[in-house]
Amino acid sequence: MTSQPADDELRFKAVEDTLAGDVSKQFNGHAYIQHIDISCDGCDIEPIVGKRFKCRVCEDRDLCENCMRALISARVKMTAELGTAMKAPPPDGSRPKHWISKLKSADERVKWGALLQAVPCLHPTHVFTRMDWGPERAVVLTLPPISTPLVAEKEETSPSLRSKLATQFLATFPPSRSSCTDVAWIIVDFPRTTSVSIDVTSELSSLHIATTTGTTPGATTSVLEKDIDAALEDWEKIISKRKPTKDDIGTIAKRHKILPGKWLLFPKTPEEADTAWASIVNAAALGKLTGCTQVKISPTNPNDRGYVICAYTDDYLNEKEVTAAAEALRVALWGNSTFRDCRLLYKADVYTYLGIYSKNEWGLKPTIYSSTL
Repeated sequence: MTSQPADDELRFKAVEDTLAGDVSKQFNGHAYIQHIDISCDGCDIEPIVGKRFKCRVCEDRDLCENCMRALISARVKMTAELGTAMKAPPPDGSRPKHWISKLKSADERVKWGALLQAVPCLHPTHVFTRMDWGPERAVVLTLPPISTPLVAEKEETSPSLRSKLATQFLATFPPSRSSCTDVAWIIVDFPRTTSVSIDVTSELSSLHIATTTGTTPGATTSVLEKDIDAALEDWEKIISKRKPTKDDIGTIAKRHKILPGKWLLFPKTPEEADTAWASIVNAAALGKLTGCTQVKISPTNPNDRGYVICAYTDDYLNEKEVTAAAEALRVALWGNSTFRDCRLLYKADVYTYLGIYSKNEWGLKPTIYSSTL
């Protein structure tokens, strides 16, 4: 009899192989891999989208594909200008100070030596590995806006293309055959008016590794982090003086523009997860998920047989929009009699960022709205 681990290995292999390939190419640029909470040390973009490369010498050094190309170009240029290899730079933490002034030196060896001190990964001994595995990833499908026909698809309208993409995505990444050891989230984005550009361009300046000039999903992460930091400062001031209220959180959310939230559904079995997810994604493709901007589902976790589906809205304080999203989910899942847990719970992202969970010391309820299927 085949063991469970062996069964799981075969069960997840198709998705694992797809993730190791070129997902963007397979979906004609409409899908991509997002490396969750991983920033590029070359251009500071977070998260890295597409291919990710990790240095095997330095601790916690990652590059996006464009910065990896720039690094290789810089190595070629350094070899061409110097003719001979330079000594490997010192390990992290032991770099000499005052290296910046040497960048202006007319002596190429002095200049490149200074740059190596600042960027040790320039040296060829710093080997990079493409990260084709691991749970720090999400696979994302971006559906084109319904009202905008795509230039590349002149013979068909966006709705038909959206449905084709949704069908392909569902067949390629079914939750029941996707492992949490390979991917953290399976996501479908559907912007309402304009499509998201996932192209990134970079150029190598004379003394720097790379400068990112394009736009990627996640490019606003640094802005969000600043907003979260500011929100936490306001939160700390309030809780240091008195017991906080729900209105306090709303004020902080509006002030720092941290307004998104999500409806949460809880499929209990692989069959429930696949069926519910397919219903929701197909509804999104047809433009019927009113009020929602993104949906995602967790993959299979051997240690926790349950799943979670998140359906996002832009503004948790807009009760009309939130209610419309719940109704759209109910319609999408109508007739799904397999659901054991019919709860719909809504949580605002700001509550997570402020560390407000169940049984918190302030007696605040982390879920703002609730409903049933």
